[in-house]
Amino acid sequence: MGQGFQTDPDAIFSCASGTERQHEEVPRIARALEHAEIPAGAFGKLPESDELYASYKEHAAAAQQDIHDIAELLQGAAEKLRAVAGHYVADEYAAREGFGTGGGSIPV
Repeated sequence: MGQGFQTDPDAIFSCASGTERQHEEVPRIARALEHAEIPAGAFGKLPESDELYASYKEHAAAAQQDIHDIAELLQGAAEKLRAVAGHYVADEYAAREGFGTGGGSIPV
């Protein structure tokens, strides 16, 4: 099965930690963008200005939803990375116990 491929659970745990840090930054970004609003008058006084402003509002709302979705994605990714790394550690421990070797990496 494994042709010299080795998995480093610590690297996966480290990636999970980085993903969690990114997840923690998302609410700060969302709060900063919540207060960034362009007033309707900034789009001018021509009849098309109302359409531009409506389009802007629609895109701004969609961006807020995207930020919420990103936060959920990052949280899920961090949880899955931790689970995967935990499974590698558990499998390696079980293999060591099964073989009675007590050491070494298990190729995957």
